[in-house]
Amino acid sequence: MYIWVVLATFLAILASYTLSPREDIRKLTVEPLAEVFIAKMVTQHEAALAYVKYMKKANHPLPAKALEENEIKNFFPAGHSFSNDFIARIYCMDENRAITQGSSCGGSDGKRALVTYSPIPLRWLNTHVDPERPNVDFLNAMKNTINSGVMFGYMAPVDDTSSEKNISGSHVAIVDRDNSENYLYKAIADDGEFRKMCDVTEEGKICLVYQSNL
Repeated sequence: MYIWVVLATFLAILASYTLSPREDIRKLTVEPLAEVFIAKMVTQHEAALAYVKYMKKANHPLPAKALEENEIKNFFPAGHSFSNDFIARIYCMDENRAITQGSSCGGSDGKRALVTYSPIPLRWLNTHVDPERPNVDFLNAMKNTINSGVMFGYMAPVDDTSSEKNISGSHVAIVDRDNSENYLYKAIADDGEFRKMCDVTEEGKICLVYQSNL
């Protein structure tokens, strides 16, 4: 009898090493980490938007530049803080959003946009495709974190710039959670400071982007 007990115990131990892992293990362990990264970026963008709203209400000029920590830190919700992982930049553009206009929009026809961007960490990139794009874990995290209709997603090159929705003739799309037809404004995509970090057309450096009109 004792021998059978020992044998049964041994077989149970052996089975524990051969059982397949839970099918949802990545959803429980990996996707939440990507969701935290995305949520931090969204929070920083919304803090920057709150700063812009305050500046407009106080009739202060909006600078066409990257916003610094001391400018937006007071606009974060409780428990959240500024992160150097993300850059929030105000752009001043012409009426077609194709050319930047420095620190002044040049009259009533000028357009402004706030863009928050960041490289996607390597752990969440599919490096076996060209150009690289986020892996399934990161795409699922986007769906879990971002609502439909938000101009938030990863960059992808565009060959045909003739779409009516591509008002600036941009060569860069923003692929959102629903694969909607969105475009990063050409003035932003062509900007030298932006391209240092995010240049998907020539160097294959894709970024996560959140774009809002001001």
